[in-house]
Amino acid sequence: MLDRGTKVKLKSFNNTSTCHEECDPSENYWSLIGEMGTIRRPENDRGRVLVQFDNSVKSKGLHCHNGNQGVSQLDLNLIYSSFLN
Repeated sequence: MLDRGTKVKLKSFNNTSTCHEECDPSENYWSLIGEMGTIRRPENDRGRVLVQFDNSVKSKGLHCHNGNQGVSQLDLNLIYSSFLN
């Protein structure tokens, strides 16, 4: 489980590295792959954590919740956790 404050990097979205079908540009979350962010809310009942990305999700024209995006933990690489120090 990834805790609040953990730094992560998006490696995929919905366990894929590319969108396999045409999607609305405002829903092309694959454009966030490679972006780093911080866990803002731990895992929910759908297995997603709320990530606040270092670069604005809204500036990329993507739908988001207050600048945050729900992401599956399987799509994230751990960069830093306060528990590692």
